Amino acid sequence: MPGAVLAVADAVGDSTPRDVVVLDAGSGRERWRLPVHGDDAVHVTRETLVWVDRAGSRLVGLRLRDGRQEWAQANPRSEYGDTRTTVLPVGTEQAVVGPAGFDGAPRAPWLGDADRLVQVGADRSVRVLDMDSGKVLRHRDGVADVSDRMVAYADRFYVVAEDQGYKLLGYDLGSFAEPTVLYSAGQQRRVTGLVACGEHRACLLEVPEGDADRTEVVAATEGKGSRRWATPGGADLVPVGEHLLVRRESPKSTVSLFDPAGKAVLTDRKGTAVRVDAGNLLVFAETPSSVEDDRSVAGVSKAGDLTEMGELQGVRSESCAWNTSVIVCGAERDFVLYRFAGDG
Repeated sequence: MPGAVLAVADAVGDSTPRDVVVLDAGSGRERWRLPVHGDDAVHVTRETLVWVDRAGSRLVGLRLRDGRQEWAQANPRSEYGDTRTTVLPVGTEQAVVGPAGFDGAPRAPWLGDADRLVQVGADRSVRVLDMDSGKVLRHRDGVADVSDRMVAYADRFYVVAEDQGYKLLGYDLGSFAEPTVLYSAGQQRRVTGLVACGEHRACLLEVPEGDADRTEVVAATEGKGSRRWATPGGADLVPVGEHLLVRRESPKSTVSLFDPAGKAVLTDRKGTAVRVDAGNLLVFAETPSSVEDDRSVAGVSKAGDLTEMGELQGVRSESCAWNTSVIVCGAERDFVLYRFAGDG
């Protein structure tokens, strides 16, 4: 993180105790630590760490510098006393045009104006909070269930509302006025993935009648309608600028890259792909693994140009991390570092 390193202990279950440790990035000295549980989460700005304290049914804002508590907000509560919640950071353009991990999440989510959270309560309310002050900026009732598919990005909150089919709704985070219906579908169709994929644009994976071989991408833009195209077996989506990476897991791991109009620029490339920036991908020839092995890697541009980069030798590939020029991976006794692009 900016000026600090956040070390988060693993946990085997929701109630397992674990620590979040904040270290000084320059010296490695421990600044402070926070005992949490397995299903807790943390989100950060440049100044604040927000702890989603599920056992305490609250959000807590802690000063990144020294761990001092700055604020706390109780979770919304349903009429039956349910305090379950879903908490989403509001993504920024600066974060999503940079490197993303194997899970598609930005490597540096704090970039840009990353200072707001969206909290969905068990009472179907949604509120927008300032992460540094804890202030509730906007609130609206009757928006979403905690289990709905949803994403927050820039000035929009997208949610898939299911009722005799489903609708893809877009809310303005600045006003939380009545939503825009970006797309609607009848019964026998379900959504298996949702991402923001451009300005006022959301992309989803739609599976008709439970038939994965008929999976399609639907790209819906406010005021401009929607496009759709076939992605048989598509399992998840990663935005690459306004291009879209679709990853397939069965019967084998393959990736395809589509331009904003749905034209394929890379089709069923074997392996697992990750975003480097808004115009480039890394493609690992094999599914990431904890077993030490030699792993071939290729670079792909958004135009579909492919460059074989050679092998990462003797690495546990699931440990690999990268920025726009360097990749580092854990090996048996140390770390190995490869440069794949120049400093410029």
